[in-house]
Amino acid sequence: MTNFDAGRTASFAPFDPTGLSRSPPNYYFHRKESAGVLRVLFIVNPIAGGGRAEKAARFLQTELKSVRGVESDFKRTREAGHAESMALDGVRHGCTRVVAVGGDGTLHEVVNGILAASSLEARPDPLPSIGLIPCGTGNDFARGMGLYSTAHSALQTVLDEGDINIDVGLINDRAFVNVAGFGFDAKVAKLVTERYQGKRSALPYLVTALRTLKSYAPTMLHIEVDGVAREARALLGAVGNASTYGGGMKICPKAVAHDGQLDLCLVEDVTKLETVVNLARVFRGSHLSHPKCSYTQATRISVSADEDVLVHADGQMLGTLPVTFSILPGALRLAAKRK
Repeated sequence: MTNFDAGRTASFAPFDPTGLSRSPPNYYFHRKESAGVLRVLFIVNPIAGGGRAEKAARFLQTELKSVRGVESDFKRTREAGHAESMALDGVRHGCTRVVAVGGDGTLHEVVNGILAASSLEARPDPLPSIGLIPCGTGNDFARGMGLYSTAHSALQTVLDEGDINIDVGLINDRAFVNVAGFGFDAKVAKLVTERYQGKRSALPYLVTALRTLKSYAPTMLHIEVDGVAREARALLGAVGNASTYGGGMKICPKAVAHDGQLDLCLVEDVTKLETVVNLARVFRGSHLSHPKCSYTQATRISVSADEDVLVHADGQMLGTLPVTFSILPGALRLAAKRK
């Protein structure tokens, strides 16, 4: 049988159903004959990526008709929070894998839905694994984790048996798998969500960041990192379970989603000119050498401020400070090939 990864080294790209339709005819989805039945719930955000997620879902539904050993169900979200409740229902009904077809926000809701099943009286053990078909604006979790070299491998991976254990971050009692943040980056994330739904690439983030910078001022923060308190006037703080946000910005370049640690990147009282000059460095992860950028790893981080400061996780707005970040080591299984 042909494996989609064979001989392919292309860089990460979001799911492109048009590109898949041009694949050679000997490419096909498959399951190993020795594998058991995989019950997969695909949760589709039909507006993600300007409609790419819906196109992906239709392609998948067609292809999966000919794959043995897979029982699949497709459900579309209709509103914010819908993916979370559907994921929880999927756990109740015995799914073995729940796949987000959308962006980081869709994955965020799916993760929270699955973890909510931990409180069920008839809690499944283990919980279903999660999968991702990246069709959103930034697709930063897939990018930062280096999950898929091609769109084909993303699709094949959700059908394979392999998975890896990953940590889950908590912001108060809300789970996140990628990056959370407070301050300037949260403001930018809010505006990008409102204005650029469906746009792909880092451009919306860059344009919004430059516009927002004109009127945004650093804030005095009260921070406690694993019991050690400090104060700092900062533009932003990013707490990474994984490394990348904003369409490819490696804000927490040392973050690894299976090390039992959260990474805190704090950008302190930089000037507007310093911010603009160093913005491109974030895409390379080389901003850590700046004297006003501090970086540390911890298992518990508490942050408060004397004024309203926005907070986000995986690009989803979660109110304002104060918050406490913590870590659940190895709490979820992710459909991915071991390296």
